[in-house]
Order: sequence, then C-alpha cells, then structure tokens
Amino acid sequence: MYQVIFSEEFPGHGRERGFRASPADVLLAIAKNHNVQIPFDCEDGECGSCVVEVEELGEKSAFHMTDKELDKLMALGVITQAEADELTEKDVMCKYRLACQCKIWNDIKVKPYKK
Repeated sequence: MYQVIFSEEFPGHGRERGFRASPADVLLAIAKNHNVQIPFDCEDGECGSCVVEVEELGEKSAFHMTDKELDKLMALGVITQAEADELTEKDVMCKYRLACQCKIWNDIKVKPYKK
C-alpha cells in the first residue's frame, strides 16, 4: 500500500489529506472517492483538464507514463519536447501528470497544477 497526500492547496479542504492506495490505483479515482476536487472532463487523457503536480516521497522511481499522456502534456505546453526527451532518455518520472492516467507507484504528494 502507498500513501497519497493531497496538498492543502486543493479547493474546499484547506489542509493536507492523506489516503492509502494500492499499486496501480488511478490518482483521479482516489481523489473522487475522497472528495478531493481535481478538475476533469473526459477521464481518458484526451482533454488535459486534470493536470496535477506530483512529488515522489519515497525512492525515485523509473518512468511510468504512456506516450499518450506525454504527448498531451507537450500539446498543453506543460512540458517541452526537450524535457520529454530528457525524461525518457534518463528514465525518470515527470512531476506533471494527468490525474486520470496516473497510476500510483510510490508514496506521493499531489498539488494542483499552476501555469
């Protein structure tokens, strides 16, 4: 089991909230189950409305993002092509994720995405 901590910066709570999650649980589902307000529209990685910032709290892990998610983050201007290339080359995690595509792989802290 992993710990998922949602920052106090999410609307409606004003404090950090932590929840247990199983490996491969989807971040957006955890948020919805616990009334954490992450904006979303499609829940399929197509719209990009659910971008969040994720900080690993345990050991750093390898790259766990689909090409679809990576392409959407680049299309939204969240990351550049050079940043995407570096992430894949070094096999490291991107700190920006789509909550609807992000599966839990470690203890993490989640914050709203700020442009």
